[in-house]
Formats: sequence, structure tokens, C-alpha cells
Amino acid sequence: MTNLDDLKNKASEVIDDVKLKAKEAKLGAEKVADDLKHKAKETLLKGEQAVNDLKHKKDDEK
Repeated sequence: MTNLDDLKNKASEVIDDVKLKAKEAKLGAEKVADDLKHKAKETLLKGEQAVNDLKHKKDDEK
């Protein structure tokens, strides 16, 4: 093999590694986004529950 062939093979390996790392990063980012969406929905639900509790507490005081 020539030095040029060695360089081509090494470049191919590096490209494959970079592609895998990019896919891993994308999956990680998607997981973080999904976790944030879930937390936001939980927070919204807790807020709605608090509003309902306050509304019913106010009705009970009448």
C-alpha cells in the first residue's frame, strides 16, 4: 500500500467515526428535548391542579 492509500483509509475511518458521533449527539439531543417536553407537561398539569384546587377552595368558602 502506498502512503496515499493509507491516508484514504484513515480518512474513511475518521469520517465513519464522525458520522457515528453525530448520530449519538442527535439521539442525545432528542432525548433531552423529550425530557424537557415531559417536564413542561408535568408542570402545566400541576399548575392546572393548583388552579382547580384554588377554585374549589373558593367555592367551599361561600
